[in-house]
Amino acid sequence: MDHGDWLKVLGQVWSGCDNVREYAKELRLVLGTTGPLLQMMEPEVLISYAALPDPITVYRGCSARHLTGMSWSLDPNYARRFPTLNRYKVPDPVLVTAVTRKKDVLALILDREEQEIVTFKAKRKCVEPIV
Repeated sequence: MDHGDWLKVLGQVWSGCDNVREYAKELRLVLGTTGPLLQMMEPEVLISYAALPDPITVYRGCSARHLTGMSWSLDPNYARRFPTLNRYKVPDPVLVTAVTRKKDVLALILDREEQEIVTFKAKRKCVEPIV
């Protein structure tokens, strides 16, 4: 499959991919760390991507043992809910606040209301427990 076609398919199915952390090393090699990967985003999402500020504040709801990752949200309230959902429920949920540069955003994914930012280069600013 052509790499551009593969990126398009990846963008279309990204939200259905769970536990991508397990494949972070391989994805980093294939995707790189500088964006945007335009093929991963639908035309209407490209308009939203263009409107993003620089730098971008992002949030990650996760286990305190896994503070890094490539999936972040623009919405702190959504991120805060994420580690308490049944399929991801973790015993030590935290909300990570980070900042990333727009050029380090690989893709913006807007389905499922997550407002997801895909990046390997989010710089952590603070971590707070979710109660």
